[in-house]
Amino acid sequence: MVRIMGQTVGDLLIAVRSIIPDMPQTIVPPSTPTTASGGVGSLAAGTYYFVCTATNQYGETTASPSASYTVGVNGAVNVTVGVPYQATGINFYWGTQQGVYPYVISYANPPNPVTLGILGNVFDSGYPPAVNRAFLPDTDGPVAPAWLIYNWLRSGLRQAADISGGIYDATGVNTTNGVAAYQLLGDWKKLNFAWFDGWILGLGSKGDAFYRNKITALSGIVFTDLVSTNSIVEYYPACNRTAGATTTTAAYAATNTSFTCLNLGFFQLPYGLAQIGNEVIFYQNINGNQLTNCIRGMGGTSPVAGGIGTTVLELNGRFAGFRFPILPSVGSATSVLDCPPGWLAKIELFMESRYRETERRFKEAQELRQQFTQEMRTLAMSTNNLLGPRQVGENYVNEVYGSGARAGGGWLIP
Repeated sequence: MVRIMGQTVGDLLIAVRSIIPDMPQTIVPPSTPTTASGGVGSLAAGTYYFVCTATNQYGETTASPSASYTVGVNGAVNVTVGVPYQATGINFYWGTQQGVYPYVISYANPPNPVTLGILGNVFDSGYPPAVNRAFLPDTDGPVAPAWLIYNWLRSGLRQAADISGGIYDATGVNTTNGVAAYQLLGDWKKLNFAWFDGWILGLGSKGDAFYRNKITALSGIVFTDLVSTNSIVEYYPACNRTAGATTTTAAYAATNTSFTCLNLGFFQLPYGLAQIGNEVIFYQNINGNQLTNCIRGMGGTSPVAGGIGTTVLELNGRFAGFRFPILPSVGSATSVLDCPPGWLAKIELFMESRYRETERRFKEAQELRQQFTQEMRTLAMSTNNLLGPRQVGENYVNEVYGSGARAGGGWLIP
């Protein structure tokens, strides 16, 4: 399966800017289209008039200036238009009267020229919009510049994480025999669970480690340092296995759910985490030299395409806990917003409160901020079953107990 793609950064920016209101700039409508004979088609003889609009995920521009072309019986016409580079699609409106365009045909990736009138084309009634709503979220509005809007968004995400405890997620490390300390990808707030080669480990403190000698073992404890600029985890005793590493032998897209690799013989876990390039994935099966049924973009990473020779690492050191969101920067409107769906409406409240502050409407800003805080706390309470370790029941097949400062590294109870 593929992780379901959430709301984009631009979606949230447009939602907030429509509330303020302070809408950003829009795509410039296309220039006047040019027309030429399209050969044999199904159009009746006569003069046809054409206008074009550009589209993106937020809306459609107003129409271009019109062009016309006269065809004979059973004719067709080629229409060519310059597509604005920010556009993701184009609409062609046309009809037999100037200003009246009952036919429209849309293209997500428009060819140039587009031939209208070929047998088999399907047309629907439609008219160009009167208002340009093909917004560009990364541009300035009439009041607030884009950098300020993004600053409010980043502040809202940080405060949401502080109030709610963070985003629950999983990540891992590729261990090396005899190496104890590793740096996690991302910015982690709290780790709740740890595994090594599938065995669950205890979460201890640095005082539980014996630093006189280096010891390697399968079982033991893990302690963390999540207050520095890096998220560091340390195994005690040190890991006793070097995890698998290989490379891809086929290119893959950001939507792929399987990866073909050179050699997966050193991957010991039948399902688990892997790092492909800079992306963490969860694979659910190993079929020969393929990782299959993968969930993409774990641990705060993003699904991306890659080519042959991309490094693939077995993440046999696995962790689950709470992390901070990835903070977007100006220009990332098309990126998926890194936060749970339940945060979205709350962050809109926070961003609106910041705007009201710029208007010096401080009482209203304070009320919005209080509402944001209360709703985030309520959301955190509704998911408190994820906010910390739970009592281990009989369904666990093993438990690991730390041994304080002794050199043995703990007892594994199957």
